Amino acid sequence: MRIKSASAVRTGTSHLQAGKPCQDSACCRGGREAVCAVLADGAGSRPDSQLASAAVTAAVAAELSENFSRWYAMEDAELIRGMLSLCRGSVAAAAPGTEAACTLLAVALSPDGRSLACHIGDGAVLGAGPGVRAVLSPPENGSEPWYTFFVSGRRAEEHLRVRRDLPPAYRTVILCSDGAGAALFNARGDIANAVEVLDAWMDALDGEEVSQRLEAELDERFRERTRDDMSLAVLHRTDE
Repeated sequence: MRIKSASAVRTGTSHLQAGKPCQDSACCRGGREAVCAVLADGAGSRPDSQLASAAVTAAVAAELSENFSRWYAMEDAELIRGMLSLCRGSVAAAAPGTEAACTLLAVALSPDGRSLACHIGDGAVLGAGPGVRAVLSPPENGSEPWYTFFVSGRRAEEHLRVRRDLPPAYRTVILCSDGAGAALFNARGDIANAVEVLDAWMDALDGEEVSQRLEAELDERFRERTRDDMSLAVLHRTDE
């Protein structure tokens, strides 16, 4: 199995106008055991949350790509505790005193066909393939649309969701922050045609070229739908 990846992050209009940093982070990494895409959205209400999101994405991508089988074999409860500890520890090491106030979306694909997904908070994981598209992991908000859950939360263990072996029909897996998600799906679960375009790009082009196209799309089209930071991380698998 061949696995390709692409990612893009853009600062939202509201943060550009206020002179604030982008609080989204996204990355993809290929390692010894898997290719991993990770995305995190820092809390706007917390200082330096961009440091938290950057530390979390780097740590989770490195760990899942290098040690996929160990995490895949864990019971859900053990995996959830371990993942939260990894995220919180990475922030404590990279930015002492900073709260790990960010969401987490992570998907790792192994060349043998296994997959593992972890998600807490808003944003979503979408799946696409020839003639199919679906929300594989929806956003989770609290009692208000603006409220969500972070890896630093007191009840994070209750809200971090784990899923193994995503359906192979969805050969392209798209992780999106809530900002980017505004242009890709709505609250009813309707998914934009853009995900099928992205699936076709991933099938025909290399990851670097897709990343460049994603950056342009975030700037030119997605920005019309949101003032928030925007991030995407994408994996694509074929049987080659």
